[in-house]
Amino acid sequence: MVQGMWLDEVWQITDKIKRPIKSFSVKSAVKTKEDNEETKVTGNELETVTLTFSTSLADGGNPKKEYDELTKKVGQADTLCIGDDAIGSDVVMLKSVRISSQFVDNNGVVIFAEIECQFVEVDMPGSDSKMIVKIDGKDVTKDLSIERAILEEYSEGHADILEMRFSDPYGQWAKWAESGELRGLNMSVQEGDVKSGVLFVHSVQPKDTTFVLRAMSVPPDVFRETSKSWESATLEMIAEEIAGAHALKFKKYSTQGITRDYVRQDTENDFEFLQSRCKLEGASFLVYDGTLVLYDEKSMESESPTLSLNIDSNYINFTPDENESAMIKTMIVQNGEFTGNYTDDNVKGDSEKTIRISETVSDEAGMTTIAQAYCREANKNCRSAVIDCALQGKVAAGSVIELETETRPTFKGAVFVSSLRHNFVTNKTRLTVRKTLAY
Repeated sequence: MVQGMWLDEVWQITDKIKRPIKSFSVKSAVKTKEDNEETKVTGNELETVTLTFSTSLADGGNPKKEYDELTKKVGQADTLCIGDDAIGSDVVMLKSVRISSQFVDNNGVVIFAEIECQFVEVDMPGSDSKMIVKIDGKDVTKDLSIERAILEEYSEGHADILEMRFSDPYGQWAKWAESGELRGLNMSVQEGDVKSGVLFVHSVQPKDTTFVLRAMSVPPDVFRETSKSWESATLEMIAEEIAGAHALKFKKYSTQGITRDYVRQDTENDFEFLQSRCKLEGASFLVYDGTLVLYDEKSMESESPTLSLNIDSNYINFTPDENESAMIKTMIVQNGEFTGNYTDDNVKGDSEKTIRISETVSDEAGMTTIAQAYCREANKNCRSAVIDCALQGKVAAGSVIELETETRPTFKGAVFVSSLRHNFVTNKTRLTVRKTLAY
């Protein structure tokens, strides 16, 4: 599990190394000045971020070496991510490093340490971004001064998300935010080949002297909890009905068309419910440009690569996260009456997992199909990687690309693009990819 990343530093917990984040904090304030005995806010102070992590020889680390390497990076800047979110500014600089506590053995070797890193927001006078922002078809780019703009695109079971932070030089956004008239409106962003497609405004909230806008590729009402039932329904029928209920177009790609006698949605939002249905059939869905696309994962992963990336080149940072020990060899699924089994012959060892489901299935063959789908779900992300590169608009979430490399032989060849994170201020893209499965 990766907890955080900055440059090539990765704080994670795996079966090989434990380098967990113990704490982090963000400190921010506003600039003020006294004017005729009145305090006025003039802007934001630079944010500072403090992160402390632990490392030890017993858990695969090397405290002394890690500290020395970090001190060499003081003055360097990059995006700091905790989980899936950027912490502080889009770009933070490592200001200082210190060992807050340590244990040393009788030979003077540091066997355990907690290392504190302090970052400071980079004071960027502005972005050379040439992005175009439209709301309800109107170009509003000139009406905002963008400080942060992140577009996250997902290939499976998650709406695309845009988050922007900007100042409001003409006071227009304050009026719109107060009235609430922006919620649900269509918007889009574009820079070069990177195009968001249609997004829907979910919120515009004030933050200090700026505003934070959040938009998604689905309308706000998609997250309302719903209860409903179907008889003799296929996944395609359910997905198309959900798309239509939210004014989305619908497309399907190579899904199996299995008919279920009875399906029940019980106080779930439509996205959560649809994703749980997809897991039963090795399928998934994405929403882009006003269209819900339902697809069979195996078929999509067997597509020809759309382009090649050389991950040995200097402008690409490649961080693998291989956890093959967590892969399941044999998946067993039971529903009380029938049992289904599926074995992934490419998994080493003899790991086994049993899942009990309430799904009504009429025979063993149907349970075997579900067992295969659950095995895929358990194993598909165990061989993944993160790739940082220049702003990349020719790669789409849900596509297959070819990785060219001599230094990472296990990742050479086709990989499936799980998600992309475009940073329009730093002009960088972070891709998350996974090795394709044969089933």
